[in-house]
This record gives sequence, C-alpha cells and structure tokens, in this order.
Amino acid sequence: MSIKQYDNKLVRITDFLNQVFEGYCVYNNEEYNEVELGRKEESLQIINLIFYKDDIKKVEEIKEFSNPYGYFEESTLEDGIDSIDEVLYSESNEHIYRLLVCLEDYINLNKECILKDKKEIINLLSMLIKYNNDIQIKEKAKKIIERWNL
Repeated sequence: MSIKQYDNKLVRITDFLNQVFEGYCVYNNEEYNEVELGRKEESLQIINLIFYKDDIKKVEEIKEFSNPYGYFEESTLEDGIDSIDEVLYSESNEHIYRLLVCLEDYINLNKECILKDKKEIINLLSMLIKYNNDIQIKEKAKKIIERWNL
C-alpha cells in the first residue's frame, strides 16, 4: 500500500484495531520518522496522531467528514489537556472546530475525562478566542465557556 499519495488530503484511516479516524493528514517519510520519532517507517499524521504504515489497515481519501466529530476528537479529549492543547493550537481550523463541537457534547454529557481539566480547558479556550481569527471558532469557544460557567 502506498500512503504518500494521501499527503495533505482529507482521509479516513482504519487502524489495526479497527478504530476509524478522519482528518487532514501529512505524509512523513522513513528518514523523517527515524530522526524525529526513532522509528524508520513511513507514516501519515493527523495533527498529533501518527499512523505508521504497518499500523494502517485501510486508508481512503474522502470528500468530507462523515460526522460533526469522530474518534479522533473523542480520543483527544480523553487523552487530556496536552492533546487538547495540541489540537486547539494547530493550524487546522476545521479540526479545532470539530474538537469544540465534541467538547460541547462532552460538557452536556458531564464526561469525567474533561471535568478534571476544566480550569485549564477554559484557559485554552480564552486564549483561542484571543488569538484565533475564525469567527465561528470564537463564537463556539465563547458559548462553551458560558455554558461551563453556569
């Protein structure tokens, strides 16, 4: 399977555990991964998540996301504040917005994984409002802060 063709594309990746991730990815060659990550194998990367070629069961280019958010966003929230920070300060406004939608649902469901980081997440959202230029993202972040502070 050639994965280089998916560089800078919107993809759906199914890993060896049959978990499905959607997102814009970049291709990392063997040399880059060996130097940066210590594993000499090509990969696809969605923000902070790396999929080595041998771990990919299936990859396909897609025209649009299948849902408002997916497993990537859910696992980001469950991983905690460091992963949340990486996505919120990525260059992908689409991924940022999808994470905000997921966060809003998690707040409504009172999910334990985000409650422990509430103060830090609110601080990240405040910084996002200050520094991100996307109106939709700013409005969603404001709405989440207001909802969480009730």
